[in-house]
Amino acid sequence: MRFKEIWERILDFFGLANGQEEEYYEEHNDERVISIYRKKQGFSIMIYHPESFNEVQNLVDEIKAKKPIILNLEELDRELARRIIDFMSGAVYGIGGNIQKVAEYIFVFTPHNIDIDSGVLKESRSLFS
Repeated sequence: MRFKEIWERILDFFGLANGQEEEYYEEHNDERVISIYRKKQGFSIMIYHPESFNEVQNLVDEIKAKKPIILNLEELDRELARRIIDFMSGAVYGIGGNIQKVAEYIFVFTPHNIDIDSGVLKESRSLFS
């Protein structure tokens, strides 16, 4: 080895070399990158007006799919409305969901991942009393 080569290695070892810089390639691995800006998922609440007890299983399936629903039973006779509420209440309780009565025959049913805050509802009722 010549003196020049030895000297360049010594300078290179201490990071003082003035020679050509090594090429640096940055690897991009997008698989591990997660955006902090998530797209907002569409959130919708369906309003149902069941006409028979046969429709109740579909309503429970909506809750099981983590979709909240508003159930309007105003058009039904009292006994059928009571049967539907009893069935829905048991099903929603079984999956850890929530129930809130909004009006005489209108109810909100939500899955376990959505809370219902009835404080706003009580405040708005007092405004119109």
